[in-house]
Amino acid sequence: MTTTPTLIDIIFCDDVREEKNGRYSLMGVYPTKEISVQQLPTIINQLNLVMRFTGIPADYAPFLQVKITAPDGQDSRPVQGQILTPTSAEGETLFILCASPLQLSQEGRHMIQIKIDDDGSQDAYFNVIKTE
Repeated sequence: MTTTPTLIDIIFCDDVREEKNGRYSLMGVYPTKEISVQQLPTIINQLNLVMRFTGIPADYAPFLQVKITAPDGQDSRPVQGQILTPTSAEGETLFILCASPLQLSQEGRHMIQIKIDDDGSQDAYFNVIKTE
């Protein structure tokens, strides 16, 4: 691959549905990168990450690996072997990752490490906040 894929943005939501016309409907979109829970530890049963990348040639299908790390350094189960398929001639790609069930044990910043093939990783994050 001649260009390095770049993460443009990431949206957190409960569910993603593909419509008949090829578009997607996002359900339960989080307005920020914060996930509020009533108790810890807990398991999130609905969480999707919608990631948009650029720099992936139309004739190339790389593998995506995603790992979520809690503030204490504990890793969730990694998600591997997913294929990204470019959706435009410019190499812009939409990838939808179902990250649930996801066990959350503590508040704070949870890092999302995204690695495409053997290229360097790109990081994103979300915060977990315990509400009363």
